[in-house]
Amino acid sequence: MYWTTGSGGTVMKVAKGGGNLATLASGQNLPSSIAIDATSIYWTNGTDSVGTVMQVPISGGAPTTLASGQDTPGGIAVYATSVYWINQAFATSNGAVVKVSTSGGLPTTLASGQDTPEGIATDGTSVYWTNFGVPAAR
Repeated sequence: MYWTTGSGGTVMKVAKGGGNLATLASGQNLPSSIAIDATSIYWTNGTDSVGTVMQVPISGGAPTTLASGQDTPGGIAVYATSVYWINQAFATSNGAVVKVSTSGGLPTTLASGQDTPEGIATDGTSVYWTNFGVPAAR
């Protein structure tokens, strides 16, 4: 089992049957959403334009920044060699759906102009997300 503690700034794990808690990352800036694949744990950190998308091996080690300068990143999903997340962008209502390689690199914006996107999922063919906000009349 894996989770983040927003106010504590940690990414944690424990065996399904219980036991000792293990800290995989500490000193994080408001970690929130989390996604897991066979080798790594991915999470989003931060608010405004100081958000990051992070990765750490399941076995532990040094966290790696996959993307920085994100605007209030939230929901996150991983599929094959890509990590997908939403930037909520509360202040601007210019949320986005973004992806980056699981090994890092330049993020790619898949959709912009979203009004407070929330959850995200992918099936490897498409990416799905919800918008919490209501778009203004145009």
